[in-house]
Amino acid sequence: MEKAVAPQHYSSEDLAMYFRQILSRLEAEALERHLSDCDICTFRARREYALSAAVGRWCAEVHSVALMRGTMRQGLLAAAAVEMAEVRAHSVEWGSRRGRFVE
Repeated sequence: MEKAVAPQHYSSEDLAMYFRQILSRLEAEALERHLSDCDICTFRARREYALSAAVGRWCAEVHSVALMRGTMRQGLLAAAAVEMAEVRAHSVEWGSRRGRFVE
């Protein structure tokens, strides 16, 4: 289990692992004890539970579309980073050329 978001709170990933029954028995018991005292984590656990139930009802097509969108987003972000690097390189080159004309 990853560290909590803040020292006193569990992360959404920890809560999702709890609902998927991935945590060890000791980890699950510690989380349950914490939930009994922490309103913030209880609220987040309820939200995570609702989300996990919704995702569990998705059909294969919806999972496919979600994966495709995530892949497309990553590709677009990578392309934008490359483009920005090229623009910066071109700007530096243009600045050095301009300096020759100004002198």
